[in-house]
Amino acid sequence: MSETLPQTTTETIAYRPVSGWAVAGFVVGLLFAALVLVCTVLGLFQGIPVFFPSWMLAIPIVGLALSWLGQKTIHESEGTCVGAKLASTGLWLSLLSGLGYLAYYLGTTFAIESQANSFLMDKEDGSGFFARLREGGGEVNSAFLLTLPATHRGSAAPDDIKAMIDRYDDRKEDPGAFTLFPDQPLVRIFHKDLGKDAEITPQAVLGWKYAEGRYKVDRVYRIKTKEVEAEAIISVQSTEAESKGQGRRWFVSMRESALKEPYRLTPLGESVKKLRLDARLVLEQWAKDLFEGKGFAEGRKIDKTVWTWLPMKDEAERSAKQQRLYHIFDGKSEKRFSYFMVMTRHDAVGKWEIEKGKFRIHLMGQFTLHPSATTPPHKIDINFLLETVQAVDPATATDDTPSPGWRIVSYHVLRFMASQQGP
Repeated sequence: MSETLPQTTTETIAYRPVSGWAVAGFVVGLLFAALVLVCTVLGLFQGIPVFFPSWMLAIPIVGLALSWLGQKTIHESEGTCVGAKLASTGLWLSLLSGLGYLAYYLGTTFAIESQANSFLMDKEDGSGFFARLREGGGEVNSAFLLTLPATHRGSAAPDDIKAMIDRYDDRKEDPGAFTLFPDQPLVRIFHKDLGKDAEITPQAVLGWKYAEGRYKVDRVYRIKTKEVEAEAIISVQSTEAESKGQGRRWFVSMRESALKEPYRLTPLGESVKKLRLDARLVLEQWAKDLFEGKGFAEGRKIDKTVWTWLPMKDEAERSAKQQRLYHIFDGKSEKRFSYFMVMTRHDAVGKWEIEKGKFRIHLMGQFTLHPSATTPPHKIDINFLLETVQAVDPATATDDTPSPGWRIVSYHVLRFMASQQGP
């Protein structure tokens, strides 16, 4: 008797594909999370921050979008497509790594921008650029030091002018950064009492970056004095701590900082502009008289130049150049000079004051000298201080106010510079 064999059945197992969206979202999220993790570890190991280009923040957003599309596709496939866990993992990888990096970036941005602003506004040891300019006096020299990296400031006392010149004016003929600092437009507007009531308001941050071991922050500041309302672009850069426990230190990059033009003059500023133009015309006429041989009797008496501070080859050269300038003032030299120009623009701002009711203003002029038998053509840059003969209140001056009389109170030579003939 034969036994009945059990009946065999063939069960078909349906293939369910993994959602391509889910795979793509998982891969993108995993790659960005891995990139953040690796860069974080390297940054901690090397002691430097790591920042991605702004466009890379789009990567976790793409990962989120792909993972969401994967979840949506799987949900709507009615069981014909799998990969829900993969899509969910990709979504969380993209979300957490993206938010984590964004929080780190925004936190760093806030900290760096706050530090840079405090360096400019708050007067403390090694900070307070604007605060010191506003205070004026010897603090202007301290403000100058804040335009140098901390490692370059040295130990020169800000009130020791000779030591400051020796250290920071290291050119052979041209005046250096320290001598020229007070004539920078950004500094001129705070001259003496002009900075006392100045309002300085932080505006938009134009951008910041980290490169070559330092942060750089560019920001707009609105500055309002009794003479002018202007915006300034200030570039602040960092130097990292030199020793353990020392904080980040900052300096102003003057090459990348400036007042934005045009700026708006206040009513007082408009009156000062008229006086500045008037003083320019007086100085030009004075130079014309010199050229025609009219001597300037006070030329030697009002010289405030510290000649030993000017960079010269030796004492003989220094004495020869001093006497050549005095001969111009004496009106005795046949070839006194070939050209004179007032270098301070008529629409410049700052560097004026009221002294015992009289209006004083600083103007820079330049003589071009003929060559001699032993020297090439030279240019002499001189800062002149002019004062009205009578008391003048610029706040009450109008277009109908008569031009005041002027006199040259003093001058000091900035430099003798060898040059080509001509203006």
